[in-house]
Amino acid sequence: MKPLKISAHPARRVASTLAVGAVALGLTACDKGSGVSQQLDSAVEKGEQAVADARTKAEDVMQNAQDQLEQGASSVRGTIDDVGITARVHAALAEDPELRAAEITVGTVNGKVTLDGKVPTTTVRDRAESIAKTVSGVASVDNQLIVLAG
Repeated sequence: MKPLKISAHPARRVASTLAVGAVALGLTACDKGSGVSQQLDSAVEKGEQAVADARTKAEDVMQNAQDQLEQGASSVRGTIDDVGITARVHAALAEDPELRAAEITVGTVNGKVTLDGKVPTTTVRDRAESIAKTVSGVASVDNQLIVLAG
């Protein structure tokens, strides 16, 4: 007799186990009054249904896992984009001689840049905002810079 080969795929193992269990249950439920063939057919039918149900559940689990993986990847891509935008805004601000000495903190979430800190004049405040808006990937700028009274 050839040994039974069980798949390494989890969904198939579950389905095979359920099918074998259904067949065994059907056979043990046989009584003397009914035909073995009829009970075997019923057990096979139940086993096939169990396999179909297990396959459907396994496919649902796999789809859910894939969806979560894609959501996670999208979130990581968004975070990487935000980090890049922040770095580009910092670099652009540092290139401007009037803004180099200013205490400006840049934060980015989903392309929305927030400028925080202290600047000496409203002209510098407005210039920082203008420069930030020109950076690739910036969706909007929330200018929270405070002008020091001088």
